Amino acid sequence: MKFIYNNPFRVLGISVNATAREKDRNVARAKAFFAAKKQVRFDSDFPLSVEVERTLESIQEASSQIQQIKGRLRHAHLWFWEGNPVDSKAFQLFRGDSSEKGVELLLRNSSDKEISPRNYSSFRNLAVYYMSMIGPGMQFNKELAEAGLNFLGRFFRSDYFDQYSKEVAGDEYLCRESTIDDLCNVVFKPFKQWVQMGEFDSSEFIEWIKEFPEEIQKKVKGSFIAKPLNDINQEINKAKEQLDKDGKYGYFAGKKLFENAGPILKQLEGLLTRKDYRYEAAAADLAKQIRSCCFAYWEAETESGESDLGPRCLYLTEKAYKLCPFGPTGDQLKDDRKQIKEWIAGADERKQQEKIKGDIEFLVRIVKKLESLSGPSQLSQAESMLKESKPRLNRVRDVLGVGDDLYIKISTGVASHIMGCLIDYANTYAIDRADYAKVAKIMEKVGELDMDYTFRRRWQQNLNVIQQNLSATSSEGGKGCLVIIVVVVVIWIIGQL
Repeated sequence: MKFIYNNPFRVLGISVNATAREKDRNVARAKAFFAAKKQVRFDSDFPLSVEVERTLESIQEASSQIQQIKGRLRHAHLWFWEGNPVDSKAFQLFRGDSSEKGVELLLRNSSDKEISPRNYSSFRNLAVYYMSMIGPGMQFNKELAEAGLNFLGRFFRSDYFDQYSKEVAGDEYLCRESTIDDLCNVVFKPFKQWVQMGEFDSSEFIEWIKEFPEEIQKKVKGSFIAKPLNDINQEINKAKEQLDKDGKYGYFAGKKLFENAGPILKQLEGLLTRKDYRYEAAAADLAKQIRSCCFAYWEAETESGESDLGPRCLYLTEKAYKLCPFGPTGDQLKDDRKQIKEWIAGADERKQQEKIKGDIEFLVRIVKKLESLSGPSQLSQAESMLKESKPRLNRVRDVLGVGDDLYIKISTGVASHIMGCLIDYANTYAIDRADYAKVAKIMEKVGELDMDYTFRRRWQQNLNVIQQNLSATSSEGGKGCLVIIVVVVVIWIIGQL
């Protein structure tokens, strides 16, 4: 806090409302001390944790710094002032090596009290003192920093800022806004440097200056926004680069993105609040990229045969939702989370299905073969395929259960295509009672398969017609005709287990 340690009023040993004659007298006195090679001291010296630097050059520079009204106002606002009897008593304690008692006295005059003509000088004196305690060679103390900025902000926001400014500059004091802007640029500069050094984050600093005028807070927030937005974009690009290499890196890329960019987004929230469109956009971009990492990982590992994807994908989805639980992206992530949880809950069922994967694939091949059968040989082929299908269907039923939807569809599909072959043969190639008898026998075996209710009715209708034609056919071999020809229901087995 060089603006305090080497404040021109401190260097010159004068009060903030000293006359030009008093200033010139102390400058002359300092030169005399230098000429005599003696240490320069003044009766008004105020003891701080960092000693004042007094050289011939610093004396001359200090005199120049408060020559013009702008400089005089700037440095007067950042130095102590005996504005009431409490201040005078506190300063005596400071100079008597009882700084703790001096601070206690000032606090009694200001803490938990409204700022007023009787104590506003104590507010600003406490602000200057607390900030003087976080200088070079000392461990940074957040409590002191917050307290100093709090007292200073309340003073800046009050009407007494103008009153003090006129005390220093008289009629030459013209503009409150420009004076406060100038002072904040000076005071906030080291704090912004500490943010860059990692002593604390920008959201903490914003919280510390909440007592300053709102326009000042907005300007400070604006100065901090660009960096976190840029940092978040850089982290997103790093994740994209990992996905470009291989989707299998999606989980680790998404996890690292959350760990690195999540705290940055939190800083941005402290600067903007969650309702700000810039925050919402950054949160959505970040969540979308984590979601992309999740799905890239899912696709890559599914292709490689990895089965335990659920927990990792759920982790990424929940982290993305934590960052962006609002808007279309939040709704999308909520649906993702539900589906992944259902996937995880179905792990045991999938393990069971894995045992019958080969049987299901075989049955699908049977159905495809049945679709292409034709000619007189289709009867014997259909009968053979029915025999091959039964043990496979039994294993699927034992694993999935007799009422399982997938099992019923598969079993109905096999029955449907075999029946189609039987009807085609009966209508086209059956010439005698023996042919109808074979068709009827195989049709009865088809009925042993499990089917959905609608198809079983159609199967029964066709079986009845075949049996009727079998009875009507003469023993000499006259050809009968099917009265009912039912459209065969073709059931496709879609999906992959």
